[in-house]
Amino acid sequence: MARDIAASEKEEVGIYDQLSGSKIIFYYKTVETSDHLKYRGKVLKLLTATQDTKEVQLFQIDNILEFITGFSEESFERNGKPISSDPQKKNYYEGWKGMLKEKCGDLLLTANSVLFEETNYHIKKNSPLMMNSGNGKARGPRTKKKNT
Repeated sequence: MARDIAASEKEEVGIYDQLSGSKIIFYYKTVETSDHLKYRGKVLKLLTATQDTKEVQLFQIDNILEFITGFSEESFERNGKPISSDPQKKNYYEGWKGMLKEKCGDLLLTANSVLFEETNYHIKKNSPLMMNSGNGKARGPRTKKKNT
């Protein structure tokens, strides 16, 4: 699968929520290079100016909320009733961004980490992550080479 570089308002990132034991899907607008540079510059500026990790984390939450455009229908509920971020749905919750900020900071920090901190990984050729890609070696016992 190739990376689609067309801008979108409905990119998806899935986060495993340990509290509910379910997968939460956030929709977000495309993050561009300028967004990454602005983000990293702001984090460095905050850390050098204040060294206050709480302030940095609040910035990270606000930052990801600027990019999140919604969540999947089965992601959240309130008092046992599902809520939606889609204004076209009957269970639309108008204050969904504020709700996420107040109640789901852990999920927002994780989404921010995925989209702005640990966006990619360097994968070595023989890494277990490459075993099914066709680029790595197949799993199985190692063959011993003869000592000469």
